[in-house]
Amino acid sequence: PKSHNEFSRSHRRSSGGAWICSLTLRNQKFDVNLATKYGKDFPLTEFLEKNKINMQKHTSGVDTTRFKIILNDSDRELLIKISVNH
Repeated sequence: PKSHNEFSRSHRRSSGGAWICSLTLRNQKFDVNLATKYGKDFPLTEFLEKNKINMQKHTSGVDTTRFKIILNDSDRELLIKISVNH
């Protein structure tokens, strides 16, 4: 069996209800005003602007929550990467 190290690769993806609903509604031609908090390091604001998803300036004082998923055959491990900024 192959270990997760043999398939090691990194992908940045946004997820969560607000993100998924925004994309779905925009694909159906609705005007979308996303009202959620995001970290000052959120990397996809340009993508949202390009796709005409309005994102209010609701920046949080902490960085965006990041997750790491490790796939090993049929097993999955979810790690939350926490960065503490004061």
